[in-house]
Amino acid sequence: MTVLKGTAVGDPVSNLASDDGVYYRVAAARVNSNKYAANWYGQATASGSASSLTVTYDGASSASTSQTVYVYDFATSSWQQIASSTSSSADRSFTWTTGSPAAYRSSSGAMRLRVYQSAGQSFQSRGDLVSFAVQS
Repeated sequence: MTVLKGTAVGDPVSNLASDDGVYYRVAAARVNSNKYAANWYGQATASGSASSLTVTYDGASSASTSQTVYVYDFATSSWQQIASSTSSSADRSFTWTTGSPAAYRSSSGAMRLRVYQSAGQSFQSRGDLVSFAVQS
């Protein structure tokens, strides 16, 4: 787990292994006088060839936030947006599938999903599930 903005609360990364209401939490950092943000990503590795990739994220936040979910495109070295919504204390789930997974896997098979949330007040980003499913 890599936290780009904010502070990990100290929960184990294993909390992201199942959709069970047990969270991996990141406390948002103050960006300016009226904005807080949390920005973090998870990574997994799968070996072998793949014909498709399905990425699932389930999570929430402790306050109403703007939320954007991304996958990393290793071919362009950039993050590609896959979902955008308002997040709140109720878990929200997003699933994204591609039939062309090569760009989203590194040469060693790594895959990444990033969550960015922002709000006008302090909050915690709460990840419940990050899942990468590779079909060969």
